[in-house]
Amino acid sequence: MFLRGGTDHKDFWQLNPHTGTERQLTSLPANFAIGDFDVSPDGAEIVFDRLQEIWSVVLIERAKESDAH
Repeated sequence: MFLRGGTDHKDFWQLNPHTGTERQLTSLPANFAIGDFDVSPDGAEIVFDRLQEIWSVVLIERAKESDAH
C-alpha cells in the first residue's frame, strides 16, 4: 500500500506486485492530511495518524476479496 496525491491531499492505494495493477482504497476529504501509517501483517488493516490540531487514530478495515465483489 502507498499514498498517492498532492502535497495537501493523499489517498491510500494498493499495488499488486504480480500484475502491476493499482487500486484506490480510500477517497478521503480534501482537508484530510495523513502523517505516517502502518499496515497490519495480514494487510487487512491500515493504522495512520491524521495531521490536525486534535490528534486522532483511525483504523480502516479493508474488505476481504470475497466481500469486495
